[in-house]
Amino acid sequence: NESDIVVESIRSGSRYEVSRSERNPSITIKIKIKGQIKESMRSENLTNRKMIKKIEKEMEADITKQANRLIKDFQKKTLDPIGLKEKYHAKNKKMTYEHWKQIYPKMDINVETEVNIIQTGVSE
Repeated sequence: NESDIVVESIRSGSRYEVSRSERNPSITIKIKIKGQIKESMRSENLTNRKMIKKIEKEMEADITKQANRLIKDFQKKTLDPIGLKEKYHAKNKKMTYEHWKQIYPKMDINVETEVNIIQTGVSE
């Protein structure tokens, strides 16, 4: 259960990889989060690199799952709060709004998350 760990984000950012394919339009959103453990109720020693790796993987899976679910929901409702249309249009100049409305709901949009927790002096 990861809810007993508080990770504070130090820096986060995202990059978008947009395909130019007319046939299989896709966007990959790469999220990078750098954080440190603020507090923990866990008994394990969190200065242990293997433990940190495990937490990073848990967070990556969690964020990826939630982000992908959100985006599928946006696509269903044809909402675009994160401006994917602009990002897609930048690579595909000929795209019209009508075309976007057709492809967006079925578009292949994937989120990849990379979490990097830096060592902190979490004391027992």
